[in-house]
Amino acid sequence: MIPLDNYEKFKARAAEQNAADILNPFEKEQWDQLKGRNPKGVSVRCKKETPKGFLCMEILENLRSVIEHPVGFNLKHWVVFNWYLKTKWLDAFRAVNLKAPAAVAECATGSGDKIPQVLAKYFCHAQSKYVSVNLNKQLTADFKRATHMLPLDISVAEDAAQNIGGLFAKDSLDAVVFEHAFNDIAEDLVAKRYGIDTVNLSWWDIMQKLIDSTNDAYRSGAYEPIIKEDFLRIIKSSLSVLKPGAFVISYQFHYQADIDMGIDPNIWSDITKTVRRWLAEEKIGREIFFDGFEPNWWLFIQKA
Repeated sequence: MIPLDNYEKFKARAAEQNAADILNPFEKEQWDQLKGRNPKGVSVRCKKETPKGFLCMEILENLRSVIEHPVGFNLKHWVVFNWYLKTKWLDAFRAVNLKAPAAVAECATGSGDKIPQVLAKYFCHAQSKYVSVNLNKQLTADFKRATHMLPLDISVAEDAAQNIGGLFAKDSLDAVVFEHAFNDIAEDLVAKRYGIDTVNLSWWDIMQKLIDSTNDAYRSGAYEPIIKEDFLRIIKSSLSVLKPGAFVISYQFHYQADIDMGIDPNIWSDITKTVRRWLAEEKIGREIFFDGFEPNWWLFIQKA
């Protein structure tokens, strides 16, 4: 697997004194417990890793696992993944020069709450807003429970990402983002062809069917024909509701659980490259590459 990032760079960042500031109080408590410091501030289970401070080997081992393997592979402390994911999204928002007040839509959110957490902490403003475009009813309910206390104007549009153009006014958003979402959208599109209900049934209950049908479509050659036009529509529509100069941002990564259930890893390894190729062929948007963002996993498409 192509690593998500530069491990040495993030090892140094994790050792910084304020590294855990991005975490919520519960996560920060977990992080501090992992650091294993005694009352004098000297680690009894950690060794000195960088000139900037002490860092627990458990954090380092889990960080390496997150960056160099599918997420969940030998991962004992998910707070390390949460820290990495939030830190990387903050980097991405800063790379595209996102400013408060910010209006952001996230497509195929599922139950993930990391992006609204970052927005609530670093782009907090009375006029900032976040909208989740989400289709599955159970995941939407889980998302609402996870985010209802955040100090941010959060709403949910229970609709498919393909319809984003009809949900927002043109030139109204500062970013449209996708986190581990291209794969979910692809699975949803394939599932519809296979007669699987992805709206009313629990996503986790149908996960094996989603994986099996996606593998079947991929290996039979039907995968790209099923998903291509809808993906082009999603990106075109997303660009239409962005302000000039704003970005569509996608971040993909593997989950070990999907691999354990049998998904062909090539499908998720290639999906960003596949969408990139389609956009280039159709001359949709302008791709920008930023230092520190691995192109196999990140896609930044700017509206002219």
